[in-house]
Amino acid sequence: FYLSFVIFGMFIGRVSPAKYSFLPKFINKRNMTLGVVGAVFVVVAGLVLTTFYIRSFVATLYFRSAVVAFNIDNDLPKTESQLTSAAGIFSSDQYYRGLVDVYIRRMSDLANGNAGDLSQDQTLTAFQSALSLAENAARNSIAIDTSNYINWITLGRVYESVVPFGVANAYDSAKAAYN
Repeated sequence: FYLSFVIFGMFIGRVSPAKYSFLPKFINKRNMTLGVVGAVFVVVAGLVLTTFYIRSFVATLYFRSAVVAFNIDNDLPKTESQLTSAAGIFSSDQYYRGLVDVYIRRMSDLANGNAGDLSQDQTLTAFQSALSLAENAARNSIAIDTSNYINWITLGRVYESVVPFGVANAYDSAKAAYN
């Protein structure tokens, strides 16, 4: 079947429009070039859109895995890893807001003495690191969508969570984020 299709194509390619009148008159070199350019454009656009949707789908799978790890397994390192992977594949404010939740939870655990066998200096360093990561994640979510009020609330929650610990300017920063 395919061989007959190829041979028929070769036959049509050899036929000149002057000899055979069954070919339409609008087939000329300019129209053929436009057709080829149009087909190439459609193929390239299709590949770009397919890549976009595949990346979005894979990031959604990572996000789903992170939600399960956070809510069911209570596994913060796995949650952070999955959310970081999701945000790296497809940038979404929702993924960064999830990372903020992880870092706030980590700061809460450190403040409540659930630091394991860390010394006081190591606990303080880990707390400061989690605070910095939470602030950066909240700012990344705002950078992605400044019009989404939830992103601003998330930044306010970061500062609000450290107000009881006497972090300098936390109250004012929270207030500014909420406004």
